[in-house]
Amino acid sequence: MVVVLWNLFAKASGGDGWSNETWAFFQFGLFIGIPFLFTALFGWWFAYKGMLGLMDAFRLLAARPENVYDDGRVEGGVNAADVHDAEPEREKQ
Repeated sequence: MVVVLWNLFAKASGGDGWSNETWAFFQFGLFIGIPFLFTALFGWWFAYKGMLGLMDAFRLLAARPENVYDDGRVEGGVNAADVHDAEPEREKQ
């Protein structure tokens, strides 16, 4: 908006405003340069933070104790290992 007003006032005061080359450079920067810059910045940000999160996830997974009863089965909508872990509590009651 500022550029349009600048050119209107420049032409109203007897000037020529911006040349075609200047307009082309402005349009290139506005529609190619700025989106490319944001793409590079956000791409780097998501890749960097994604790798940090993935490394944290694997670090936590490695520190988690192994459950020998967890073989991936689901019984009645509940993990079979969770059912096995809860059985001793039911016997105590």
